[in-house]
Order: sequence, then structure tokens, then C-alpha cells
Amino acid sequence: DVYIGGSGQDAGVWVAPAGTTQIDTAQTRPSLVDVAGMGFNAADELYVGDRTTVVVFPAGSTERSAARTLTGIGQVIGLAIAPENVADLEGTVYVSDYAAKQILRFSPEPVLTVDKATVDYVDTLVNTTTSETITISNSAGADLIMDAAPFAITGANPNRFSVTATTCASAVLVRNTDSCTVDVAFAPNGRGDKTADLEISSSAPENPYLVQLSGKGIAPVLNPNPFAHDYGAIPVDGPAVSKEFTITNSGDAPLVLPPSSVSITGAHTGSYSITADTCAGSSTDPGGSCAVTVDFGPTATGAKTANLRFVPNAPETPKIIELAGAGTVPGFAASASSKAFSATIIERKSAEALFTITSTGNQALEFDSVGVSLGGTDAAQFEKSTDTCSGASVAAAGTCEVGVKFAPTTVGSKNAEVRFANNAPDSPQTIALSGYANPTAPEISLSANLKDFDDFVIGSSTPTTHTFTVTNSGTATLDIGSTTTTGSDPEDFTVLPSSTCATSSVAVGDSCDVVVNFAPNASGDKSANLRIDSNDPSQPHTLPLTGSAFSVASAPGQPTATSGANGQAALSWPAPTSNGNRAITGYRVEVSTSPSGSFTSAAGGCAAATSNSAKSCTATGLANGTAYYFKVAAINVIGTSDYSASSSAATPAAPPPPPVAPAPVKAQTLARCNLAKKLKKRGTTKLQKGACITNAGQRVSIKVKLKGAGKRKAKVKQNRNVIKIKAKGAPLKVILRLRAPAVPGFTAFSRTVKYKAK
Repeated sequence: DVYIGGSGQDAGVWVAPAGTTQIDTAQTRPSLVDVAGMGFNAADELYVGDRTTVVVFPAGSTERSAARTLTGIGQVIGLAIAPENVADLEGTVYVSDYAAKQILRFSPEPVLTVDKATVDYVDTLVNTTTSETITISNSAGADLIMDAAPFAITGANPNRFSVTATTCASAVLVRNTDSCTVDVAFAPNGRGDKTADLEISSSAPENPYLVQLSGKGIAPVLNPNPFAHDYGAIPVDGPAVSKEFTITNSGDAPLVLPPSSVSITGAHTGSYSITADTCAGSSTDPGGSCAVTVDFGPTATGAKTANLRFVPNAPETPKIIELAGAGTVPGFAASASSKAFSATIIERKSAEALFTITSTGNQALEFDSVGVSLGGTDAAQFEKSTDTCSGASVAAAGTCEVGVKFAPTTVGSKNAEVRFANNAPDSPQTIALSGYANPTAPEISLSANLKDFDDFVIGSSTPTTHTFTVTNSGTATLDIGSTTTTGSDPEDFTVLPSSTCATSSVAVGDSCDVVVNFAPNASGDKSANLRIDSNDPSQPHTLPLTGSAFSVASAPGQPTATSGANGQAALSWPAPTSNGNRAITGYRVEVSTSPSGSFTSAAGGCAAATSNSAKSCTATGLANGTAYYFKVAAINVIGTSDYSASSSAATPAAPPPPPVAPAPVKAQTLARCNLAKKLKKRGTTKLQKGACITNAGQRVSIKVKLKGAGKRKAKVKQNRNVIKIKAKGAPLKVILRLRAPAVPGFTAFSRTVKYKAK
């Protein structure tokens, strides 16, 4: 209830709440005569008293103003009379204006309040989520109206925070009554501090309202040592090789490895095994470590790769350590699987059969101390002559050698084998041996295995000869049938009648001679074989013969002569078809004025041709207008060849007259000119051109160019004799270009003269 005492009325008159006119914000009520005052009842209802009409007007509903700011308060300052103001329970202010007969209502702004001005999340594992709830309320003023989409996340790491639930969208929060909530999640994807801002949009003056968000992402870091390991080459099915791998947690959260999180994966898991493990099923604090031991024991040859795999709670999972190694086995390969020796006379030994043994595996081939032996039915008929394998360790791709000779003691077929004992899987290995033993027989032995005769010069009267001694080194009489020469050039090698071996019988241990003559008819390298037919089981016996024959070269081809000037002629010619089996060292050139006349040695460059293998020269000292003919012979260490056919005629011509030198040209210079003058910075400067004449008698043209800040205001005038330059005080440069064209006997003239105002 409202009690109002008015002027002209009895004091203490009680007026019941009644009236006929509703008073609203900023409305003028002309029926009001004299606004006496305002007040609220217990129900927070506004009543207005009018002193003239003695009426109380109820305010009607208690609707609150939706104004965001008290912008209307400015109207109160200019009120004619403002004796009354009152506020309701919500803080709305009402002001009465006696003169204007109106009531002004001003609603206070809402105040957005949060229960957490900053949110600091607990340390959160990477790739997990932590959530915080923020409560929003209105602590003063009018209703707080939240936006339809009231939240946004900004700042340094907005993607690491997110709104997951809210009751605040479009909510209306009554002062000190209502509230809403928002759930904000922190989900770090990496280690380290993360920050952002939660922006809250509403009708509050502080819009948007910021709540600071911060959190730290933590994670374990699995750090292996080493990161990879190569076990190297290990024998197949041999002792396994171990390697311990240390796992350190270099992160900032416990490293958790479940029981089945450590395993061997990859291409060759069967070659690797985990033999010790303190990591699986453990939790390792930051800075701590655990260890895993892996054994490598290959069961087959070749490269073996695998991975030691860890699946922890770390972000970068899984983590692998690369494992590598190779399985090795020794390998054995012989250069031959068998050897059939030639028939050998008993009590004699054959030539050695040499076998090369190669280590073909990827592991050393290890031979026993007696790793090579002879076995089989007739092992005693053979002997081991070389052995670098027994007791040896032959590296992969390396070799060793075993030599065997057939040394029969009885007649007939013989069979045996070479046996090898080593660490290869297929040991022992064998090489089959066979041979036939003949009874006693003659055998030719020559004093030389081959003969290279001395060089022979064609035309020499002294042939080259050599005597070969034939000895019967067998066990029976040697009967020699014939001695001849065969092969490529048998006609150049001749068995002389003085030989004592032809159709003769040579007792055991005796000998005879074969004399061979080397006398070729043409130059070149010669070869043949000395053949001896006999009752030697290995007959016929042959001996290679070689020798070289030399001669002068053949004549060069017909020269070509080309006429030159000033007593010269140029010559060129083809090389000889044969150099006589010796290099050409030079040519001899002769000249004649008749193709069939007497020739003499040529002069000039052609005289030097005797020491030059080039096939050209230039003859000099010839008479101009005379025809000359030339012929050429080749020279080698044996001598000079026949001359070529004469060339066609070459006639030297007289030299051309010397060129006429051009007349000299003088430089054109100034003969007379008077331009020397200082340039004034302000005022007129006169430069006396005078009669600027060159030494060629030409008048010089002068072109004037201005530069500098005073260029625009300066003026230039010139006539035939004077140049006038008017300056206005600004810096100025004057450039004069003097020119005169070229005239007969004189070059062109050009000069530049510069002046600077001071």
C-alpha cells in the first residue's frame, strides 16, 4: 500500500490504491496536474501521486526495462524540476519531472559473473581429454540475455580446447536467481603448455567476456638405445649372438608397456628371439629405463631383417628398432670334377694337374689339418704335388690350390680321387683321377721350346741359322723319320742337309742336331713350326719358329705439285704401300725442270723432309715463271726406297705489288677560341665565343645544356659571337659541347667544356 499526503488536503488522509491512468517509461501524461511523488508497495508496485487532482496512479505491471545501458539518464540533467526519484527492488530507477508531467524509467545493466575467471587444467596425457565446468550467472541489474551461440574459443591454441556441453544458449538469467553452465574440454595433441580464451557473448556490457584457459600436455617418450643394430654375419645354426637394447623414458609422463607390447615383427622373425625383457608389463617413470635382450640365430643363409616392436602409451606408437644380420655357410667349388691324365710311361711323372678350390659361401671355408688326401683303388699311382688348402681358412670368394701328378709304377689303367675335408655342408668332396700307364718308350727332348730368329734384312748375303739338339730322354731307342717345317711361312725356314737327325736312330741318352736356316724373300713377321716325326708315343713333336724380315720401303705414290708465288711450290704425296716392316723416318724430294731430265735435291721446306715423316712440304728458291717437276723416295732404317713417278708441272708466279698506304689523317683541334669565363650564380654571364676555328679552318658549332636546381629559371641566349647565361641564384651547371665534322685530311672534332656557378 502507498500513502501519499498532498497539499490542500487534510493530513493523514488514507487513499486506497486506485486510479485511472497507467504511468509508463518516458510517457507524458497531460492529465497529471502536479506530480507529487512516487513510491513502491510491498509487492514492488509503483504508484504516483498528483497533488492537484489528489489521485494515486498505479504503475501497472512490474515489467523490467530491456535497456543495455542507462543512456536515458542524460535526460534527467535537463529536467525543469526533478524533486523525486526512487528505485525498485531490481535497481530500476524512476525519476519524476514536475514541469514536463512525465516519469522516466532507467533499468541498470546486467553483470555477467563466472565462478572461474581462469581455468587451469590438470596435466593431461596427449590424445586424452580433461573437462572443466564453468557456471555463469547475473549478479546485478536487468536480465542477462545469452546469445544463441554464446561461446567461441580463441587465442594461441584454440584447437586444443572445445565446448562439449552447455545450458546457456539463448538463456535469460534473472539477477541473483538464474545461472547456466558450460563444459569445456582440454585435449592436447602434443607435449607442452597450451592456452586459449573462452569468449562469452551476452547482453552484458563486457561483451565478449573472456575466461582464460590453460593446460599442459604430457606424454611419455620411448627413447631406444641403440635405434638400430646390425648383428653382422653369423654362421647358420651356430651359437646365437645377443644384444641388449635400453629403453629410456625421456618424456614427462609414465611410460606404460602392457605385457604383450614388446614383440619381434618383420620379414625374418624366426631368426630373432627375445631372451630377456624388463619392459613388457612395466610402467617407467620419466627418466627411468628398462631393457630388452634380443638374440640373433639364423637358420638359413642370406640377409635377415626384423623389427623389435614396442606399443606403449606414448603418442608416437608403435616404436620399432630395426634389426639386421646375415646367415652364413661355407661353400666349396672345384675348378674341375675330374681329371684324365695323358698316357704316361711307367716310372715317369706327368705334368701337374692344378685344381683351384673356391670358397663360394658367405663364411670362411675351413680345411682340416690334413684337409686334402688321395684315395681310391690306385691312390699310390698318383702323387699330391701342391697343397695350399690343408689347414687353411679360405675367406668367402677366396681360393686355394691342389696339384696332382700321375706317377705310375705299373702298366695299365689307373683310377683314384682327391678327397677334401672341411666345414662345408657337403664335405667330404672328391675329384676323380684317371690315367693310363705305358711301358718303356723313347721320348724326344729338344734344347729349346721355341726359337725367335734374329732379324733378317732382305738382300743380305748372310742368312740366319740355328742348331737344335734332339735328345732321347726315353727308355727305348728313338727312331727319327723326317724333319720338316710347317705352318704359316714354311718356305722362309729351311732344314739344312747338315742336320744329323734325319732318318737316324738315337740310343737312349744320345742326341742329334737339326739345323734350320731363316732367309725370307719378303719383309714382315714370319712364323712356322719345326716338325719331327719319330716313334716317340707323343709324336709328331713340333717346335714354334719365329723371325722378322726387313727391307727398304716401296716407292711413295706420285706427288701432287701446286704452283705458289715468289719462287715456291707446295707438294704432297701418298705414303708407300709397304714400309719394309720398319717405320718411315723421312722422305727425299728431288726437283727438275724436265719430267725426264736430271733431278736434284729440292730446297726450302722440302729439304727438311728427310727427317720428317709428314707427307708434304714446300719447295722454295724456284724461278718464277719456270715449270718444275718433283719426285719422292721414302726413308727407313734400312735405306732409301725407289723414287716415285714425277709430278705434274708447277710454275711459281711473281708476288703481287705491295699495297699503297692510305694518306695520313690529322687530328682536328682548336686553332682559336676564347671561352674562358667564370659562371655567376646570380645575374648574367657572357662567354665570348669569338671566332672558334679548328686547325682545318672550320668554324665550331656550340650546343649549350643546363643542369642543376636553377635549370628551370635560368635563361640562355647566344648569337654568332656571344653566349649569355642568366642565373637566378639557384645552383647551376652549364655544359658546352663544341663540334666540327671530319674533312679531307682531318678527323672530326669534339670537346666538352663545363662551368659551375659559385
